[in-house]
Amino acid sequence: MNQQPVIDSGEQAASNANTCPNCGFAASGNYCANCGQQTKLHKDTFWGLISHFTAHYFHYDSKFWQTLKALVFSPGKLTIAYQEKKRQRYIPPISLYIFISIVFFLLLPIFQRQFIQVNSAPKAAKTTQVDLSKKLSIEKRAEAEAAKEGRQVGTGTKYAARVSDGLLTDLSDHPMEFKQRLLHAIPKVFFFMIPMLAALLKLFLIRQKRFYFVDHAVFALHVHSFVFILCLIGLINPFQHIQYQISDIILIVCLLYYILAIHRVYKSGWIKSVLVGLGSAALYFITLLLVVLIVLWILVETGH
Repeated sequence: MNQQPVIDSGEQAASNANTCPNCGFAASGNYCANCGQQTKLHKDTFWGLISHFTAHYFHYDSKFWQTLKALVFSPGKLTIAYQEKKRQRYIPPISLYIFISIVFFLLLPIFQRQFIQVNSAPKAAKTTQVDLSKKLSIEKRAEAEAAKEGRQVGTGTKYAARVSDGLLTDLSDHPMEFKQRLLHAIPKVFFFMIPMLAALLKLFLIRQKRFYFVDHAVFALHVHSFVFILCLIGLINPFQHIQYQISDIILIVCLLYYILAIHRVYKSGWIKSVLVGLGSAALYFITLLLVVLIVLWILVETGH
C-alpha cells in the first residue's frame, strides 16, 4: 500500500505565503500584517487611479459624508469625538479643512464675479482715476492747511496715503494681475487665522486647564471648515439679486454655529458661551482686517 508523503504544516503555510511588495514581509493573506498593504496588486487603469483618489477622500464607507453630516448639523460633534479619541470614524481635522478649502478656492475664481468686481474695463478705470484725483487734491489741501497752521502731516498718514495710492493704481492699471495675486494670497491668510483663533480661545478660556492649545486648534479647524462650506453655498447660489441678503444670513448662521459649538465643546453656560463667542469673534475679525491690510500693503509694495 502506497503511503502519502506527510507535508509539514509550516512548509505548507510557507508555500502559500505571499511576499509583500511594499516591505518584503511574508504575508499569508490578502493583506500584509506588517504594513497593511494588499499583497495581490494588479496594474491600475486610468479609472483605477481615479477610484483610488476618490477612495482616499471618501473611503467608500461614507466616512466623508458621515463627517460632513456631523460638521454641518451637529456643531462641536467632530471636535468632541476627536478629544474622546474617536478618530477612525471621521476624517482628520486638518485633512477635512484642506479638502474643503481647496474646493472653495478652486471654485472662487470661477464665481469671482459675485465677490470681486474689478475687471470692468474703461468705465471702472476712469472712475478709479477720478477718485484718485479727488483724493490727491484733498491730500494737497490737507498739506496746505497744515502748513498754514505751522504743522506737518504725520508720517503715518503720508505712508497710508502712499499705500492707498498704489492700491488704486494697481486696481485701475492691472486689475486682472492684482486680482490673481490677491486670490493667491487669501488661502494663506485664512490658514494663518486658524492658530490665531485657537490663541483667542485659549485666552478667553484660560481657566479651563484641561483644554490645550491643540484642542483649540482642532476646534478652529472645524469651525473654519464649516464657514467654507457656507461660503461655497453662497458662492454658487443662482439668485444674484439677493446676494447681499444671503451674505448677511451666512454671517449670522456662522456666528450662531460658533456660539453653539463653544457651548457644546467647552461645556460652558449659555451666557459665557455668548460672551466668549462674540468677544473672540470680534477680535478675530479685527485681526483678520489687520492681516488683510498687511497683505494688501505687501501686494502693493511688491507689485511695482
